Amino acid sequence: VDLTDRKNRPKSDYWKIRLYDYRTEDLAVKEVDLNKVVADYDASFFPIDFKILTYRDNPKSTINIEVKDNQGDMKTVVLNIDSGKVEGEYQERSDIYEAGPYYFYTTLDQYAEDKGYVVGRLIESSLPFKEAGKVVDTNINLFEEYPEIEKKITEGDWALIPQEEYVTPEEWFDKVLYWMAPKGEEKLTIYGIDTKGQISDTP
Repeated sequence: VDLTDRKNRPKSDYWKIRLYDYRTEDLAVKEVDLNKVVADYDASFFPIDFKILTYRDNPKSTINIEVKDNQGDMKTVVLNIDSGKVEGEYQERSDIYEAGPYYFYTTLDQYAEDKGYVVGRLIESSLPFKEAGKVVDTNINLFEEYPEIEKKITEGDWALIPQEEYVTPEEWFDKVLYWMAPKGEEKLTIYGIDTKGQISDTP
């Protein structure tokens, strides 16, 4: 049985997650037992996957919990992180933060990959790059500005993720262009790539 397929996943006791509130100075922590919150809502279902989503309006932070019953029926329910209760089945909301910017339509995507990074809505080191025995390039402005996170990102499994409610996609894009540039350089010059893979003549 392929347990990587969510449809085949059995009920498990190991569905506790720890949430840290970045709005507090001491990063107040809350432990959530997904089995319990799902059972409190509908005891015939159990969790098999989850995803945290952020919105502009209340509730700003939710967890979409994919659940299944013993007959194999599946659905997605929504946990309000602030209240700690499942509020119902998932319905698409228009106030979700945009998924962009899309760096794979620019030369930045390959540039970052060649240095050992994955960039997008976050900055992290590339696991396949490191597994191939390559050394992640640390000569970037990010580590000039924040040297304390260099090893956490390049040698550990940390990722730099923006607080989306405070940073627009445009602001994040500009930051990434600066942070990924070699130390001391003002900003990377990148080019767009069309659907045929052709690189534009102008930045």
